[in-house]
Amino acid sequence: MVWWDESRLAMNALEMYYSGDWMVTRFDGHTDLWNTKPPLMIWLQTVFMHILGPNEMAVRLPSALAAFSTCALILFFCWKYLRNFWLGFFSVMILATSTAYITVHCARTGDYDSMLIFFIVAYCLSFFNFLESGQNKWIYLTATAIILAVLTKGIAGVMFLPGLLILVFVQKKQKQVAKNKHLYFATAIALFFSVGWFILREIAEPGYLDAVWKNDMGGRYTEVIEHHEQPFAYYFFELFDRNVFAWAWLSIAGFIAGFLHKNEKVRKFNLLLLISALSYLLFISLSATKTEWYSAPLFPFLAIAAGISFSALPSLFPELNEKRTGALLLFKIALLLFIFLPEYSELLKKTQISPGTQVARPAYFLPNYLRQLTDHNDTLDNPVILINHYAPDVLFYNRLMEKQSGQEIETKNADELAAGDNVTTQYNPEWEGLDKKYVYDHYYTAHDIFFFNVTAIKQP
Repeated sequence: MVWWDESRLAMNALEMYYSGDWMVTRFDGHTDLWNTKPPLMIWLQTVFMHILGPNEMAVRLPSALAAFSTCALILFFCWKYLRNFWLGFFSVMILATSTAYITVHCARTGDYDSMLIFFIVAYCLSFFNFLESGQNKWIYLTATAIILAVLTKGIAGVMFLPGLLILVFVQKKQKQVAKNKHLYFATAIALFFSVGWFILREIAEPGYLDAVWKNDMGGRYTEVIEHHEQPFAYYFFELFDRNVFAWAWLSIAGFIAGFLHKNEKVRKFNLLLLISALSYLLFISLSATKTEWYSAPLFPFLAIAAGISFSALPSLFPELNEKRTGALLLFKIALLLFIFLPEYSELLKKTQISPGTQVARPAYFLPNYLRQLTDHNDTLDNPVILINHYAPDVLFYNRLMEKQSGQEIETKNADELAAGDNVTTQYNPEWEGLDKKYVYDHYYTAHDIFFFNVTAIKQP
């Protein structure tokens, strides 16, 4: 389990799994007013816990399915509505080899972002189809996806709406849109379910809306939270970091190629991509709090733009015309082998569990040890866990072990130990100064974990 957000959500889902309370999320037995996001992701994690059991697979499967669905949606849209299968194929390959999208805090971990991205892509594509076709079904699908995006990550779910509004004016379709009564019905539906959830949650336990404002809306946007302070251009430079998104220059080329594309619908769609990416990039750049994963919703839009540049490459070689389908196919296979496979190989190396990855860091020794015990239904010989930092991953396995074995496990910090405590910790007592506070015996170490029994408290 990844320390911080993933394990926090996992703990929320585990509490919901055992309590049966699907309205109020809890952490360590108390109402969680730190993680104030709506509970759609946690609901799905809890559902999968009921199906698969309370484990990492249940926590991460919603994110993985959302990432797969995002790729499938992009491929289907490009194939069916843009009439360009290879554009969709290259876009998906680029997205699937984008390090920051595939690794921690997105597709591979039980965080909100992968599911949020799926719903954002869904409502942007639906709204584009509405503008192009005028069919009212698309505006209702847009509203549905917006509702689900909001129920996934609150205010973050609507941050692409300003870009869609700008698109309407750029395409001079404001009168057409404003006269459509279904737009107002769909907007009312979206507001009813989105705002309605927050009202119901406040009724269930007052104080929630105040916490949402401080954690997710005004407080996070106007003030630096948890030391996540970065300069205005942070995200722009981040996108050109190969360890984040290796295709930025191709995305820029794709935006240019998109406006020169022979397919009018591709040209219009390229405008959606550009406006959506720039408006969202500006929005998160103006925020006082900046974290690296805030840029994740940009990746599908940038991937499709880069896909446009790839799909346009054959046009640079007149000898590879549509009549010579064999040569054209070989050219595209060569692109796959020589460009995408090396990137995919590098990505696999980054995602494998090996020395040097996060699992090998000391902060993960204790949760990994506890995970092994839960996997084998074992109990702790020393049932007092000593942790001196925020450790939701440790609490997750503690709670799971208590339920599986019936063993009561206490979690304490270094100032709370008492005589008679049998302690399990990842801290070396001599390094952490515990030997200056306590008298202990039966000291030994195994699996990078330290065990000892407190016999007395030393007098200051």
